[in-house]
Amino acid sequence: MSRVCGRGGGMALKTFDLTREMLDHAFADRVAPDKERLLSCIQCGSCTASCPTAYAMDYTPRQLWRLIQVGLREEVLLSNSFWLCTACYACNTRCPRGIPTMETMLELKALAAREREVMPPSLQELCLSLSQTHNVAGEDNALRLSWTLGFPEGENEFRKPRPAEVVYFVGCYAAFFPLAYGVARSTVQLLRSLGLSLTTLGTEEWCCGYPLLTVGRREEAVALARHNLEALERTGASRLVTACAHCYRVWQELYPILLPGCSLPPIEHVSTFLLREFARQGVVPSPVEAVVTYHDPCDLGRQAGLYDPPRQLLGTIPDLKVVEMANHGEGAICCGGGGNLPRLRDDVAMELGRRRLAQAVDARAHAIITACQLCRHTLSRTARRWGARLQVYDLVELLWSALSRQPLDIPEARWPLA
Repeated sequence: MSRVCGRGGGMALKTFDLTREMLDHAFADRVAPDKERLLSCIQCGSCTASCPTAYAMDYTPRQLWRLIQVGLREEVLLSNSFWLCTACYACNTRCPRGIPTMETMLELKALAAREREVMPPSLQELCLSLSQTHNVAGEDNALRLSWTLGFPEGENEFRKPRPAEVVYFVGCYAAFFPLAYGVARSTVQLLRSLGLSLTTLGTEEWCCGYPLLTVGRREEAVALARHNLEALERTGASRLVTACAHCYRVWQELYPILLPGCSLPPIEHVSTFLLREFARQGVVPSPVEAVVTYHDPCDLGRQAGLYDPPRQLLGTIPDLKVVEMANHGEGAICCGGGGNLPRLRDDVAMELGRRRLAQAVDARAHAIITACQLCRHTLSRTARRWGARLQVYDLVELLWSALSRQPLDIPEARWPLA
């Protein structure tokens, strides 16, 4: 018998008296994409220090890796640690050993659901909703066009995909959640203003599959991906553009893995597309006198490496002052919306959002600008929850406001808890 220590729920010291029956020495082989790297962990704690949800975990990432190394399979799979992973990728970028921490967390989710039949009820409901309605809202997918209300032509132009040069992939949040409707409306107006032949997948658009991938439900995500690709092919479009950081990464990076051999047109986040088209067509927005800060979405920043294009677009707006938060670029902290965290522990998601709002106020910004509709939704909801007078807008909303000369509401920020 041997003994190993760790910290359980509430961070209380927990001691295990180990027997051979408790250990699964093949456990690391099953959950680590790169076992040798995981076994090389030197317990430096960089992963834990960078993890925004570590404080709420039964075991911090560093402790979890030690339990995996030892082979305490049941203790690991019955913990809440990996379910609280927001897939923010901060751990991966800071690990000196290059351990694929986030990918291991995803494998743990898949293994727990598959072998232990353990999945939090709220995430089970999400998976069921996606299989039945094909969207994260659990609504009839015909309501995916709710964001078109207020357009002169209404939803008719967008109900069915039609042949066009560019397909705009709306994403679930901009389609179903009123706080993010402005993202879809502004994106369409911007693309139209550039004289592009534009269409959407209309009611044939299904969720990109991101929520399923973050809980290890790969096969169901493949079904969504295959449907979306077939709908895209029917348009004959030469390019797909999206304003959702999650949708962008899934289409760009993960669809080729989920659908080996598939043929995709160029996939672009709207920020890179607009930056190029603004330069090509000589577009100059009207002045905006405001102080804003830019929040780097985890998927667009650390995962896709797109830090500069959104900032360069902000730089095209005369009189706009852009200030940086303490943590920005590769060091940006998660807003709390990733990895389905709000469905599992909304209190933790709101705490992460509060930390980000506080950084924006410390930077003396009057508004947060981001380039992800989930970040926009999460931070807006957090501001309302904490009573902060701090506006949150998507990049496309600010750009369309400047081009159309319809000013956004950006009062001086007030943070009641500071």
